[in-house]
Amino acid sequence: MKQSFYGKIRSRGYDIGTEQDEIFNYYLGKWKGLGKPNPVLEPMCGTGLNLIPLLEAGADADGLDSSPHILEVFREKCDAKGFKAQLFEQYMEEMQLPRKYGFIMIPGGSFGHIYDNGMAVQALKKIAATLHDKSSGRKASLADESTKIDALVKSTIEGCKLDPATDAA
Repeated sequence: MKQSFYGKIRSRGYDIGTEQDEIFNYYLGKWKGLGKPNPVLEPMCGTGLNLIPLLEAGADADGLDSSPHILEVFREKCDAKGFKAQLFEQYMEEMQLPRKYGFIMIPGGSFGHIYDNGMAVQALKKIAATLHDKSSGRKASLADESTKIDALVKSTIEGCKLDPATDAA
């Protein structure tokens, strides 16, 4: 069972009535407060409501989403503003990206689109594997310096009562 994604019609209307200033300002503040670590990744990026303002602020940013239609809207927005963001059409729990990231954010309720516990655990593991590791000497954050991804993954696995060797592989 895969997570849901937005079709062509919903993708075109995705931004209608969406007020993102408070959410975006939170993530922009976190990114700036951490010294603007790059590159930035937004899994489940949608049409770029939150990532395009980070591009405007000077971030080297990539987006990932499972919907080709929603990524098409994102590309059109980038083209209109003259931005070049790498956009990947992948499910987060299966993501394989060509680089590591210094800042990863999943604003709003996007993570709630993953409705299967095993897929959620796998997605968290993929996020952890996509962050710069400590040995690189580069700063990395999951949008909140108090977040500990290992503890988050562990608590998620324990909370779901999954066997990580069999249920989240």
